[in-house]
Amino acid sequence: MKFQQIARATSVVLAAILLVGLVQNNSSADVNNSSESLASSNNSNSGNDVQNIREDRHESRSNPDLITGSVVKMPIRSAAGTPKTTATVSNVTYHNNAPVMINPKVNVLWYGPEWVDPCNVGAANSTPGIVTNLLQNIGGSDWYGTNTLYYSQVSSSASRNYVTPAVAYGNCAFDTGTVGTSLDIPATTQSVKTTKKTTAKYNSGVTSIALVDTTNLFIGDGVTATGIPTGTLVSNISGTTITLSKATTGSISSGATLSFTHISILSPGTASTGDVVKSAISRGLFGSTSVDPNALYFILTSPSISVSGFLTSFCGYHGYDIPTGLTYSFVGDPTNRIATCNGQTIASPNGNVAADSMSSVIAHELVEAVSDPQLNAWFDASGNENADKCAWNFMTVGGSANTGFYNTALGGKNYLIQANWNPLSAGCALKLPVLVATSSITGTKMLEVGKSTTSFIPVVGSSGYPTYRYSVVGLPAGLTMNATTGAITGTPTASIAQTPLTVQVTDSQNNVATASFNLLVSPALTLISLFPATDSAKSLALKQAVTNPLIVTAGGSTATPITYAVASGSLPTGITLSPTTGQISGTPTVKKTATAVGIKATDAAGATITVTVYLSVA
Repeated sequence: MKFQQIARATSVVLAAILLVGLVQNNSSADVNNSSESLASSNNSNSGNDVQNIREDRHESRSNPDLITGSVVKMPIRSAAGTPKTTATVSNVTYHNNAPVMINPKVNVLWYGPEWVDPCNVGAANSTPGIVTNLLQNIGGSDWYGTNTLYYSQVSSSASRNYVTPAVAYGNCAFDTGTVGTSLDIPATTQSVKTTKKTTAKYNSGVTSIALVDTTNLFIGDGVTATGIPTGTLVSNISGTTITLSKATTGSISSGATLSFTHISILSPGTASTGDVVKSAISRGLFGSTSVDPNALYFILTSPSISVSGFLTSFCGYHGYDIPTGLTYSFVGDPTNRIATCNGQTIASPNGNVAADSMSSVIAHELVEAVSDPQLNAWFDASGNENADKCAWNFMTVGGSANTGFYNTALGGKNYLIQANWNPLSAGCALKLPVLVATSSITGTKMLEVGKSTTSFIPVVGSSGYPTYRYSVVGLPAGLTMNATTGAITGTPTASIAQTPLTVQVTDSQNNVATASFNLLVSPALTLISLFPATDSAKSLALKQAVTNPLIVTAGGSTATPITYAVASGSLPTGITLSPTTGQISGTPTVKKTATAVGIKATDAAGATITVTVYLSVA
């Protein structure tokens, strides 16, 4: 296997990194003042654009120049970048009509001699127990919900197929290390150059060229010459004729010299982690000898298994094997160098620092492999995938340095798991923002038939994904709700008794929340004067208490209470008007001829009506 540190120009490799070390300042535990700091961030959902580690894999023994797959690695914590505010960080976007894993299944290979019966551990606090509990319960969790914002799309006009909340725990396998205990060691290679001459003249646009001879040429060799585009390879050899991987872009004269570069293997290196997984599949350790295209295969190595670059350069990676369609991920036990791949080293929520460290890395690789299984779907301008943007960002945490920090509960256990990137809000998140609908009406909103309604908003949407759409069923005739603002306006033409109405708020991702308010539409308010004219004025006896206090009668409106006030004129000296009953009381002390007094009634819907009452004192 040849393990390139720099991706070749012919490869399509994009995405995955573990970036920044952060924990939010406003967390429930002040990690910056503790004996063990998880690091801090000025912005709870900040991310970064630091380049991740991307590599091609060349696992063909006969043709070491042939790219057979790609991996994307997350650097160790000390190599993580500096967080930026969301305003300066590029977002991850969808590319190439590439696939995602809609309903992923997870298969696990425990590889190494230290694991003890790892597939039958229950929920124990051993490393296999802690990790298995995580993988069995992460699907459907709040934490995994952010990954459901990612989708595949066969064309820009086609419907989107979103990742579901489910993650199925599939098969567990165990290997003591039979394929090798030192993995991913690159082959030692040698670059051999040779030249050949053409036997004829060729115009641009051709892919077949005849040479004087093809001795020591191999499929996959690089070809360079005037008229041959950069990155051209020999794709076939037949006698003395070669086929180019790219058509010529200029003419080539007869007898022209073509240069060829061949990469030969001096030492074959060791098996890759992908080789180990493929070996386990071929032996039926997962219940089948075929690669499951819907499965992500985790290889989890024990401390004695050496993987080149692990703990010195990276903490884990996920990859895709082109010939077999295998999607896989490597995560190792970091015991030998625990601080490089862990958010906390003094204590951990499950009392197993190595297992708790692996859990966050596994979660990181899971969401990346699901959203970008072939390394060509979701990534930012720098090639970083979703979890890369939030690496080491644990946001709000509970616990303490002595007992271990945590931010997520799964299957009865606490975990400290980095945040995931939300492509809609362009920031890190531990869960999806929950759409909330809140009623702004206390008690009952009262309106009146025939009276124009002052605009009001009974329910307000918040959180979730703005913008919001509002709707309500059961509004009385004459009233409408603005779908954009939620405001109700109009003039009701029919009355209704007090009725609860439910408003539905829908956000831009079609999440729905509801809240109710009480509405009453009253018949029109009426007010009758019992003494409407001079000749029918109510006569009060001087210096005698009022014995018949009724001067007006209100009716019609069901929007109670109804209040009363003097709107014009003045009551006789010594007489007062009850604001709650509209009746008069007191003892008049000054004579007065029949005089008009305006009495106004106001109901709870705000409707008013005024009548004239004539009073005299004799």
